[in-house]
Amino acid sequence: MNDLDLLIGEEQVEVALAALAGIGYEMDFQAAAGSERWYADLKRPHDVGAIDIHQSAPPGPAYFYRTSGNILEHSRANFDRPGNSVYTDSDLPGSGTDHS
Repeated sequence: MNDLDLLIGEEQVEVALAALAGIGYEMDFQAAAGSERWYADLKRPHDVGAIDIHQSAPPGPAYFYRTSGNILEHSRANFDRPGNSVYTDSDLPGSGTDHS
């Protein structure tokens, strides 16, 4: 699903919600009042996208590509266990490394 993100001031929330309801939009989700990142998702049954109203800038694409820590350490923790084999580029056929 695609959406249109609108950034509005806190004092305009009720006006924006009323205007969108007036053209057929319905509340799909609304964050709790006073939330650090308040937003509301509105939809119409015949539209392929939704409208999201934000009071602060949405997180942006970097939000979806963040890691939950050092990825190399995470990988080592998962692969450096008894019985697991870890391969490097030099282990690939044609790498020029003689494993005989």
